[in-house]
Amino acid sequence: MKRLLHLILFMSIFTTAFSQFNERLFGQVGGTLGADIMMSEGKMGIKKIPFKSTNVNYATIMFAGRMNFLEFSNDLSMSLGLQPTLSVGRAYNQQGGGGNISFRIPLVVEVNFNSASTVSTRKKTGFSIGGGVQYIKYPLSAKSVPVAKPELQTGSEYLGIKASWLEPVLVTGVKFVGKYYFAREINLRISYANISEVGNDHFEGNKNDTRNNMHDFTSFGVTLSFLQYINY
Repeated sequence: MKRLLHLILFMSIFTTAFSQFNERLFGQVGGTLGADIMMSEGKMGIKKIPFKSTNVNYATIMFAGRMNFLEFSNDLSMSLGLQPTLSVGRAYNQQGGGGNISFRIPLVVEVNFNSASTVSTRKKTGFSIGGGVQYIKYPLSAKSVPVAKPELQTGSEYLGIKASWLEPVLVTGVKFVGKYYFAREINLRISYANISEVGNDHFEGNKNDTRNNMHDFTSFGVTLSFLQYINY
């Protein structure tokens, strides 16, 4: 009988703790069509050949998950969030650019006000603002994105970007409760990188891999997306 009481007590504590933890988790899904741009420039390879490129993502799918680690009131919280993002787009530059698929995942700390800040809020509108760091893999494919022409005949038709890097990111969102009490968000993400050297794997067709690190690399990205809460 004593063991049974201990088991019931343990299950009660576990259920309560899990319920409280689950109430601090929020999930979203959404994306954008065309309102996702990345502009980059730098110098490529040993010869430091300058390049500029603008990548327009025509279709972007975004998943977002956040956990409130501080809830100051029903209408104010701080959270830690991840926003995995997969995009299909095209690069535009003097070399012709080309289609590509890219992946980004920001890790951000946000302050949330009013709507969707906690499960207990009754506000119908709200907003959030925060910042953190974003990982970019551009592109996901084995083939690099053409951005410049080599000065010498090296056997490669072009110099391309195939790299990954970390950059600061700022996120903000306007949240509102729509029809049938579904919470939605218009989200703006701004990122900027300024890196002296970035490792770059350039691969051209069936030729050998070559290392063409990027120097004085800068990147500026803007993403305007629409998100739907799935558990609020």
